[in-house]
Amino acid sequence: MAKRWILSTRRVVVEKPVRDAVVVYSGRTGKLIEMPAETWRTLIYESTTYEGVTNATDFKPLIEAELLVPWDQNEREFLIDRNARASAVSRTLYQVIMPSGNCNFGCDYCGQTHLDKKLSFDDCDRLRDRIRVLLTTRGFSDLAVCWFGGEPLIALDRIRYLTSELYEVCTDVSASYSSKIVTNGMLLSAAVSKELVEEHSVRGIEVTLDGTASHHNARRPQRGGGGTFLNILGNLQDVADTVQPEAARLGVRCNVDRRNYDSTFALIDQLADMGLKDRVYFYCAPVYAWGDAPGQSHAFTRQEWGEAEISILRYLAATGFSNNPLPSEKLNTCMHTRRDSHVVDPDGKLFTCTEIPLVTDASSTVNLTVGGNSIGNVKHLWYDGHLSDESYDSRDRSSRSWGQELRDEMWPCANCELLGVCGGACPKQWREGNRACPGYKFNISDRIQIASEQGRAIQFAPNTVESITKKT
Repeated sequence: MAKRWILSTRRVVVEKPVRDAVVVYSGRTGKLIEMPAETWRTLIYESTTYEGVTNATDFKPLIEAELLVPWDQNEREFLIDRNARASAVSRTLYQVIMPSGNCNFGCDYCGQTHLDKKLSFDDCDRLRDRIRVLLTTRGFSDLAVCWFGGEPLIALDRIRYLTSELYEVCTDVSASYSSKIVTNGMLLSAAVSKELVEEHSVRGIEVTLDGTASHHNARRPQRGGGGTFLNILGNLQDVADTVQPEAARLGVRCNVDRRNYDSTFALIDQLADMGLKDRVYFYCAPVYAWGDAPGQSHAFTRQEWGEAEISILRYLAATGFSNNPLPSEKLNTCMHTRRDSHVVDPDGKLFTCTEIPLVTDASSTVNLTVGGNSIGNVKHLWYDGHLSDESYDSRDRSSRSWGQELRDEMWPCANCELLGVCGGACPKQWREGNRACPGYKFNISDRIQIASEQGRAIQFAPNTVESITKKT
């Protein structure tokens, strides 16, 4: 008997009456399909009567987009299992390294408490040895590093040292090596960016600009006082002129709340006027309370942000930025759900989330670590290639129970039509009692409209409606 296919429940539909068509977004794969309205109505009928579609060849685009799924598939279980398998078989070891606990900025919404401390060279060596063991015993063939902070460029000497050591390890075990850096941009001169890309295999550079100069400087001043906007903007231009696009991806993040929302549009204009719209990717992230920065009275609620964000996305499209407004398939919610992925703080402690290190009140980080503490430390975790702390594996696994929590329907994500492209967004936020839904939960229909206008939809039209109902 031929396999039967029915419409996935993980979908969002937008009608286009003028064209007598519909655009259907797959919340499993992130793919977008446009089809005649009559075709869509027939598919609805065939699915709801449980007859389904059997002539799979004619409907390959819908099956590949996972808009048509096996009639007997439990979609929630499938998606949870899919992500668990992706983590289990991943060949990439991802590590976030904080070479410095210090920062030269005094951002008023930052949840970290900064310390004048660098990762010691001894701990650098221990981390190198730990990564060597993970690469050789856990089935990894690639190492991907994110340099994070504090401000990582304060410890450029550690980046230089560790890159050399890790590159040597990767060469020894026949693994590939790549890295990216998240920096405030103040120390990112043309010479530094050139060194990062050409000598330290940095393939992604992200800086933050919070709107135009007056808004940015009020929120992200130097730690001792003074503006930072013009310095960062100049560095960004120098990096764009110095580093070839194929050598490293260059990004700008804008952290947004009610205070600087309006200036976001002027910042987009400024970047476009500088000729950067084809050189950088640009995105906005809503400010929210975390770590040692509670309150955030100026923050949008999640739903408010969804409504506010769509105007920015439309403006980006109108200005000529090439951002794809649609979220894509997500096999890992975040590093917390990726096996053996950790943040290494300047003291050598290991965490499974970037919002826990350098936070004074770690007790709020429920269920992400054991009692709010790290799950280990490079100082005592590995010795001669073997585990010296045999409880590490059980602690690490118990901190990564997100898939089971979705399976148990502890969170509304389990039955959301966007689970396949969201994964639950942020386990930490949900566990702390905060709704973690991203903006696209509330504006996905508008995003679909933008993507359709940009010509991103795959066109699908069977020869006849009868081909849908034909049984094989």
